[in-house]
Amino acid sequence: MAELSPDRFWSLVDLLGGRVDAAGVARLEEALLAADVEETLGFADELDALVSELVVRCTVVLDPDEQRVEVPDEVAEPAELVATAVVAAGRDTHDRVLGAGQPLSSREWAWREAALLLEAGMGDERLDDLEGPDVLLQWRTTQVPDRVDTDWDADALGGLDLGVDPTLGVVLARDPDLEEALLRLQADPEYQRRRALIDGIDLHLVVSEVAEPELTAWPTPEAVEHAVLEVPVGTFALDGSPRTDTYLDLVVTLVVSVQEQLGDPG
Repeated sequence: MAELSPDRFWSLVDLLGGRVDAAGVARLEEALLAADVEETLGFADELDALVSELVVRCTVVLDPDEQRVEVPDEVAEPAELVATAVVAAGRDTHDRVLGAGQPLSSREWAWREAALLLEAGMGDERLDDLEGPDVLLQWRTTQVPDRVDTDWDADALGGLDLGVDPTLGVVLARDPDLEEALLRLQADPEYQRRRALIDGIDLHLVVSEVAEPELTAWPTPEAVEHAVLEVPVGTFALDGSPRTDTYLDLVVTLVVSVQEQLGDPG
């Protein structure tokens, strides 16, 4: 995980001028572009952590009129956007609100453009140059968290178990939290070194109703082309909490486990 000192993080937030708007985010992105690419990742990490903490500690109350406002749900839930607006207001305000732990009224915060801050720096072309793994995700459960997009339909299969052999086909899912986890790993030299050792193997993560995690190699353990880690759906919180850290742990476990199966601990 990329790290950024609290002082540096809040100095970047100060560039917003106390609220989220296009002009303030442009100033922030200019500062991130002038720094090391890991600073962009570190800013995103710290922002996500602070927003999550606020959502847990302080109940967000949406005004009835604002409940009908359309928000980019592929980026965040309305509660997260309100919490983002609190962070954008600056360190003193954030610390005061977090310390009080009182409900947050959406009417009191300028959150309509908060998604701009959550996406700040993600258009940095340097991020595209970072090489990393391509982990294919499948979400094979009746319960699917917010922001996970999948075509898996258990009813349509009529109880048929297709197994996890990727050579027989996959039903891909997309989760922005996994994409963020992979983005962070792209900036981790030690992870990249380990991934390069198994560069010819495709990685798969399958979330299903299994009781225990299981790693399988396809077509055979002696001639591995695909490595599939199947994990219980209970591995993830289904209440809308961020899943990025869980994905980080799973992808690292997958890579290290494949190395061990091949007899190369790296």
